[in-house]
Amino acid sequence: MPSPLPAIVCAICFALPGCAPLSPENAELRRLEREIQVLEARLRQDPQPLGDWYPEYCTVHETRLRKDTVRILYGLPGEFVVQEWREARETQFPFAYTWGWGGCSFSNDSPKRVRVKFCPDCRTRRAEWVRDFEQRWLQQQPPATQASSH
Repeated sequence: MPSPLPAIVCAICFALPGCAPLSPENAELRRLEREIQVLEARLRQDPQPLGDWYPEYCTVHETRLRKDTVRILYGLPGEFVVQEWREARETQFPFAYTWGWGGCSFSNDSPKRVRVKFCPDCRTRRAEWVRDFEQRWLQQQPPATQASSH
């Protein structure tokens, strides 16, 4: 025999003021739930839509920005951690946007791509800077040691 508890809870809820399904409070709750569902769907949209915060021109190169779709990286990219890289990004290639940052959390339904506006001159400068940075970093590394065989 099924438990009568759900029916009792429903009867109590309908009897309490503000709990009836058609009350203004419940209508507002349903509206907020629908709004949350729409926002969650937008967060999962792939590619993510183009943000409305981009200027028309690059602040460094004065080049008109172009539209592109790039992959989203999750985690903590080296560009955020290495101070020299962060400073170069801010001053030499602020609109390279070769990827978009998705934050630290990732799930199977997380978006994989995002629409961006980028400066072609920033992308060129970034590629040059990364190549130089990698060469300098490799020169600072100790030579690889060979494993001894017995």
